[in-house]
Amino acid sequence: MTDTETFIQPIFPTPLYISKIKRKLTEDELNYINEEKKISLFNFQNKYSDNSDVLRHSSMQNLHDEIMVKVQEYFDNVIATTDKVKPYIVSSWLNWTEPNQKHHEHLHSNSLISGVYYVNCFENVDSITFLKDEKSQIKFANFKELHRFNSETWTIPVSTGNLIMFPSFLKHKVEIHEGKHTRISLAFNVFVKGKIGSKKKLTYLEIK
Repeated sequence: MTDTETFIQPIFPTPLYISKIKRKLTEDELNYINEEKKISLFNFQNKYSDNSDVLRHSSMQNLHDEIMVKVQEYFDNVIATTDKVKPYIVSSWLNWTEPNQKHHEHLHSNSLISGVYYVNCFENVDSITFLKDEKSQIKFANFKELHRFNSETWTIPVSTGNLIMFPSFLKHKVEIHEGKHTRISLAFNVFVKGKIGSKKKLTYLEIK
């Protein structure tokens, strides 16, 4: 770095993985999702499936495997650990958000990585909003421009087939659904099995 150079470099950024399952869901997969809706439960402002292991159903096996390819890619490129661990999907469930409904602000406890696969969404009206973990007591009211450094929220447009993964501690929500369709998403949590840390550093942990 020379005396004339000035730049802003982000450190410890929060990774947001955005990908896509390019194929359309099969009739069996869609039928299973529709059957799950019949026994869904009310959340604060929308519905979610009573079943928290939807990706373990036989009709969802192919989708499970495709998502796991993306999960492994996240671990290989973002976490990039050489510890002998294997990620796996701990839980998975469906969400249905009707017009004028929303999904409350929340995070995912007891999980390492969380993700959302979008079954029925349209980019012009559907999105997911992430919230900054604000630690500062100073709160400004006016800005010349909102960007990734000064924003308290960041909204990502989503459409059918999109897959987003992020650290489970990252708070997120869905604003009021302004579309005329039923917004359908499949959320999941990921943890690991294997050996983590170092015995010499007193951080060793084996998860079976």
